[in-house]
Amino acid sequence: MKFKDTFKNFFQIEHFKKLVIAAGIFLAVIFIFLAGIFVGVEKARFSYGWGEHYYENFVDRRGPPPPFTNPDRDYMNAHGVFGEIIKIEGNNIILKNPDDTEVTITTDSQTVVKSRNQDLKLSDIKAGDKIVVIGSPNDQGQIQAKFIRMPSGMFPY
Repeated sequence: MKFKDTFKNFFQIEHFKKLVIAAGIFLAVIFIFLAGIFVGVEKARFSYGWGEHYYENFVDRRGPPPPFTNPDRDYMNAHGVFGEIIKIEGNNIILKNPDDTEVTITTDSQTVVKSRNQDLKLSDIKAGDKIVVIGSPNDQGQIQAKFIRMPSGMFPY
């Protein structure tokens, strides 16, 4: 009986409550840390895929890897890009962004295209247009476009 009473009292002690709160905070910190690692790995995976598939995406053939970007540079943004359309091939848009890198954008029937408040079709965009693209990365180093906006007026670069 004495052990059972001691066990019951242990869970009613103020120190136990503090221990549970501290354990919860520790688990929350670990979760946030792991989420940061996940985001970093995804950015690195996209940049690696972009470099690995550079010739497939732009020249449509396999070849030696290009002299890659400056090592001091950050990872590329895998979820969005803006720039000028160089070429449109089927559902792929080749875009040149302000730092002179080319990005392949893939589109599908779910891709939304807008100019101001006006809905457009994919067929309304052409080479030379400047666009902003929001989407998600794929394993070939391309961005699957969810939303394309054709800005009006002066483009920010």
